[in-house]
Amino acid sequence: SNFDFILAGYVLSEQVALSYAVGEWARVWPLEELFKSFGSYFVRRNFREPLYHLVLEKYVQLLTRKAGKQAIFIEGGLSRDGRFREPKIGLLDYIVKVKRDPAFARDLVFVPVGINFDRVLEDVFLLGEKKGQQERRGLIARLASLGSVLWNLGRSLAGNAYRYLTGAVLRHGYAAVCFGEPVSFDRRMAERGGTVGGLSDNDRRARVKEFADLLMKKIGAVLPVTPVPLAAT
Repeated sequence: SNFDFILAGYVLSEQVALSYAVGEWARVWPLEELFKSFGSYFVRRNFREPLYHLVLEKYVQLLTRKAGKQAIFIEGGLSRDGRFREPKIGLLDYIVKVKRDPAFARDLVFVPVGINFDRVLEDVFLLGEKKGQQERRGLIARLASLGSVLWNLGRSLAGNAYRYLTGAVLRHGYAAVCFGEPVSFDRRMAERGGTVGGLSDNDRRARVKEFADLLMKKIGAVLPVTPVPLAAT
């Protein structure tokens, strides 16, 4: 869900500040200002300009060298059936490449995080997609969608304000976050017989892909089960 950023940031707000890699979809008001307040940076995933990717790589590595806590989503896109998709390793590879610098002696530690909801913002759209409804494109469709969002947002805020004042607030289910045991990249590489420092690009990316698969298994192991999907299943 697009709410993952806010939920994880809220849970950890008094313990650690996270820097998120956010897609360009969030570069709209007020989401852009909200994510910037979280310390997020925006990623143009389909932009092929080499200079852009070089600058992004150096920025991610600067955060890593300064021991910045980064939150990245490696699951490779929104799932339609609940199963994990193939992980995307681009940002993970950027982070790992700092190990090529002999002066960088610290370990890279990753904490698997499992997030689940009883209800997600995309439910209506995913149900429509399952029924064969196509996403409408074009300026008119976007304006109609924006009008619908604003109308429903206003109606929801008014309804919730009324319920709050009358003591009849309704719950829409649980939102749960679970954290797994930290995973040491250095220890994993030592188990595989070495480091990534002297590997070719292809060999390094193969190791990073193996590590990403391991992280996905760790995430799956701590993914919380909430009541509504359990009952639906």
